Amino acid sequence: MILQAALLTILAATSGALSDPADQAWEAYLAGNFSRVERLVKDGAADRTLNDASLARLNLALGCSYAMLSRDQDAQDAFETALTLDPSIDLSPVDIPPPVWRLFEPVRARMPKPEATGISLHTDEISIRKGELSPSSPPDIGSKGATRLLQPPDTVRLFMPVIRSPSASVKSLIYPGWGHLTEGRDRGKLFAGIEAVCLAGWILSAIAADRARNDYLQTRDPDLISERYDRYDQYYRLAWGFGIAALATYITAQLDFFTVPPPVDTNIRTD
Repeated sequence: MILQAALLTILAATSGALSDPADQAWEAYLAGNFSRVERLVKDGAADRTLNDASLARLNLALGCSYAMLSRDQDAQDAFETALTLDPSIDLSPVDIPPPVWRLFEPVRARMPKPEATGISLHTDEISIRKGELSPSSPPDIGSKGATRLLQPPDTVRLFMPVIRSPSASVKSLIYPGWGHLTEGRDRGKLFAGIEAVCLAGWILSAIAADRARNDYLQTRDPDLISERYDRYDQYYRLAWGFGIAALATYITAQLDFFTVPPPVDTNIRTD
C-alpha cells in the first residue's frame, strides 16, 4: 500500500509540474482529464495576471475538451472566446482530431482573419507514417506568416488526447499486467505471468521454510541439527528471493504502464 501511494503521489506531482495554467490545461486535455481543464479555465478567468494569449489558450483547450465530450455548442462557444482573445490562432485538419476540427472550422471561418502573433501549443504529437506510430516533436501552431507542417505525401499528423481509463490504472496498481491487458497491451501477459510465478514461489518457499524451521527446532540428534538448519536456511533464502523478484516485477510493470501511452485508435471517421 505504501508503494502504491508513492506511485500515485509521483504521478500527481508530475501532472502539476507545469507552471503556466494554459500549458496545464492543454496537457490535461491531451491526458483526457476534461474536468481538470474546466477547473483550470474557471480559475484562469479569475486570474487578473493572465494575458489575452494565455486566456485564449485556456479556452482553446476547453473547446477541444468539450468537442471530445460531444458538447458541440459549448465547444463552439469556447472556440469563439479563444479566437476573440487571440484571432491569430490558426489550426488545420492535420493539427487536431476530426471531432474537434468539425466544430472549430466553422467558428474559425466566421471570425476575422488573424493579424497578431499566434500561439504555440506544446503537445505530444503522433506521426502516422505508412501505418506505423512514432513520437515526434511538437510544432508551433499559428504565427506571423503561419509556420506550416512540411511533410511527405505519405505522412499524416494527428493531435489526439491520451485518454487512460481510471479503471485500467486501478487494475494495474492491484496486480501488475492487469491494467496492460485492460488496454489491450499484450505485454501485460508477461508481467502477469512473471508475477504469478514469483508469488507462487514465495508462498510455497515460505511454507517450506516454516516447516523446515520447526523440524530444525525439534531436532535433538546432534548429527541432524546441521543438516536441518541448512535446509531451513535454503528455503528461507529462496522465499526472500521470490519476494524480491515479485516486488521488482510489480514496480517494473507500474513504470511501464504509467509511462507508455495506451494504444491509440487511428481510424478517422469522415462522416
